[in-house]
This record gives sequence, C-alpha cells and structure tokens, in this order.
Amino acid sequence: MKSLLTVLLFFCMGDVLGQTLINGDFEINSAGGQNRTSLSHALFNGYMPDCNSFGTQPNLDIITTAEFDGGPQNGNWMVGLTGGGTDWLAMTLTAPLVAGKSYRFSFYDKTLFNNTTATPIVVGLSATNNQGGTILYTSPAPATPGIWTRREFGFIAPHAGQYITVRHQGGFSNWVQVDNFSCIPCPDSIRLGNDTSLCAGEVLQLDATLPGADYLWQDNSTDPTFTVNQAGTYWVRVQNGYCIYADTIVVTFDTLPALQLGSVISRCEGDSVLLQATTPQASYLWSDFSTDSTLLVTQPGTYWVAVTRNNCIIRDTVELIFLPFPVVDLGPDTTLCDDKSLNWDVFIPQASYLWHDNSTAAVFTATRAGTYWVTVTLNNCSVTDSVTLEPLHCRCEIYVPNAFSPNDDQLNDVFGPQFNCTVSAYQLLVYNRWGEQVFESSDPFKSWNGNQGNAPAAPGYYTYLIRYTDSSQEAKQTYGQVRLLR
Repeated sequence: MKSLLTVLLFFCMGDVLGQTLINGDFEINSAGGQNRTSLSHALFNGYMPDCNSFGTQPNLDIITTAEFDGGPQNGNWMVGLTGGGTDWLAMTLTAPLVAGKSYRFSFYDKTLFNNTTATPIVVGLSATNNQGGTILYTSPAPATPGIWTRREFGFIAPHAGQYITVRHQGGFSNWVQVDNFSCIPCPDSIRLGNDTSLCAGEVLQLDATLPGADYLWQDNSTDPTFTVNQAGTYWVRVQNGYCIYADTIVVTFDTLPALQLGSVISRCEGDSVLLQATTPQASYLWSDFSTDSTLLVTQPGTYWVAVTRNNCIIRDTVELIFLPFPVVDLGPDTTLCDDKSLNWDVFIPQASYLWHDNSTAAVFTATRAGTYWVTVTLNNCSVTDSVTLEPLHCRCEIYVPNAFSPNDDQLNDVFGPQFNCTVSAYQLLVYNRWGEQVFESSDPFKSWNGNQGNAPAAPGYYTYLIRYTDSSQEAKQTYGQVRLLR
C-alpha cells in the first residue's frame, strides 16, 4: 500500500507569447481509462506523450479514479510522484519562456490520509527534458492529506527553457499528488496610452484587460474596459495576483463647427458659385485638391471639402446644377404688310412670360409695325428677345406646292394654292395625264384631297389651272404640275 500520493496536472494558460504546456493536464494519454501505478520511466513515458520522467528511482502513477483518497482536482487524470527526491517529470511547452519576463505559476497538491511524511513540491525550468534545470519554487509546506491545496508563486524566467520540471523532496515511500499547473505572464505594464484629444462624436475604448485580474476605474466601475465619450482624467488600477498596475490618461475633445455647403445648388448657365468652408485654425482639401478656404465653381458637378483641425476632420458635399436658359426666338427684324398680322408663340412648359406691353401670355399677335420684346423665365433663368417690324405695302402673291401626300398625317394632306391677299373669281381645275378633269373648286379655301370621285386617285403627276382676281381687281391665271404621292 502506498503511504503518500501526489497528482500533478500541468497547464500553462495561453498568453500573449503563446507558451502552453502541450499535455499539461495529462488528458492526452494511452492509459486505456484505468489506473496505471508504479510505472517505470519507460512505461510512463510510453503512456504519456509530451512528458518525460527521469531519475534513478522510477516509480510514477497515472490515476483516473478516487481510489487514493480522492480523484483529480479537475479533469479526468492526475499523476503521482515518488522517487526519494531524485526523480523528475519534465513537461513540454509549445514555445520557450522569455528570459527576463515575469510569470505567475500555480498548481494543486494533496497526500493520503494515512501518510504524514509528505514533503514539499519543487518546480524547475529546464532547457532539456532530462534535467531538472533551474529551481524556480519550493512549496512552503507539505501537502494536506485528502485535500487539494492551491500553490501560487511568481518568478522571472532565468533563461529560455522549454520544459517545466517537477519533483518532491521526500524519500522513496513518500508519494505526493499534484494537479492543475498553470503559468500566466505578467504584462510589462498596463498602458492606457498617451494623453489625447478626440474629435466630436468619437469614443475612446480604454482596455486594461489582463486574464484573471481585478479592476478599479476612477468611477469605481470594475470592468476590464472603459468607454470615454467626454473630456476628463481617467485612471485604472489592475491587480492580478502578484501583479499590480496603474495608469492615467487625460482626454480632451475638439469640436469643429458644422459645415453647411448645402445639398443642391441651382444656378443659370454662365453664373458662378463661391463655396465657403472657413473655419479658424483649420486646413482644407477640396474635391479638385485645392487648399483654400473657398472654392469658386463655374461648372456643374458634385463638390466636397474636408476641413481638418487638430487631426479632427469634418466633411460636406454639395451638388451644383447650372440650368440652361430658355430658348426664345422672335425671329429677325422684318416687314409687316399694312393689312397683315404676325403671331409669336414662345410657349415653354413651366415658364413665365412678360411682353413689352406687360401682357403675360405665351402667344402674342402684332397688327402694326413697331418694336416688340418678350422675357421668358424658367427655373429663375430669364432670357429676352426683341424684333422690329417695318411697315410695308404688300402686293398679292400666290404660292402653289409641287407635291402633296394625302395620308392623313396632317402634313401636306391636300393640294391648293395659298395667297397673301384676298382674291375673288377664284377657280381651281385639276386634270390627269389623259386630260380628264379630276377636281374643280371655286372656293379658295377648298383644296383637292387627292380623290377622283369617291376613290383615291392614282399617284403621279397632275396638271392644274388656277384663275383668280387679286385685291387690286386684276384678273390672273397660272398653271403647272403637282405630284401626288402615296
């Protein structure tokens, strides 16, 4: 019967440098789910990967049950050590410790109820897995029978060892149990950062996170982080076992005035817009990479500016639209017969109108010679045109088209003469190529619609004869050919 048993579970918690014990909790093994006791170094090392036992008096146990006055402190497996103070167990780290860096270690130990001769545990750091290396710690008192005791200590790594070694000081019959070995590096410092200035609307997340630590901020809050959204002095005190840190930071805010370039600015073609972003003690960057506080714009487009002061940036964007002027054309200066009138229609959707006589319709009729003008305004853009009509005594003239297309498209659908005077004794005769009369009218406002009787006449050339008496009572006639198109 063994008189004293110690179980050991090594686990080096993940840290910023990444050192962990590959099999520190002994959960990776090939013991087959049963206790393996009184093992030689070769047998133990065969069951337990990434662990190496060595020494002159090999005698180790791999235990999973509570048979020896209680099971593992945590997990499913523990290791018992003896060996008269000569035998070691070396456990592999994923990476060497950093020489000169602070670490905090902890583990648990216990012994059997019927054994009062347990001796303290010794922990070392070695560069190889077959030497005890440099002693880091010796527990201040032996293990307690049947009760797990947490041991904790801090140290500065004396070299870049990659193996944690463990043994106990007792004689051959003094078995010791240890479990849950962990290492936590102490950070070089807790740094909240340099005093800083924030921009309006920004927040600063102060982070003092340290695994397993307790926190106290200036407002008595105890979270590992603190959110700053207003100016002030902020401090934190962090306690992590043997490691205690404190830091202070002063935070100020720079509030820039709001930019208001506008969202959309409309101007008329040919105008210009002066965009202003003037802010005291600031620098500027416009969309064209100019750096003045103002920008003169003469072309349509989207323009932006970034205003910077004390590393704080505000931005604004504006769209400029340059609208075209309405097109108004009363025509060139001309003459007006004393018995005629002249109509102008300057209609443009959504526009307004102002004529020389203060009338506001889109249509205007001139009945006498003179100078006429109109101003048309659309989207606040105005244009004015004028025309002068000279008086003229007009003779009677006739216009006869040479072709027409009676297809009901409201364009050139009928054939007939046009006069610039009033006529009388009017007659229009139309003949086909065989000399047959196909149309006759004595009404100057009645034109040929392209039918011969009630049926459409064939396309081709037709001869016409026109007789009339003009406004001066002179009898006249004219003839020619017109082409009917279909």
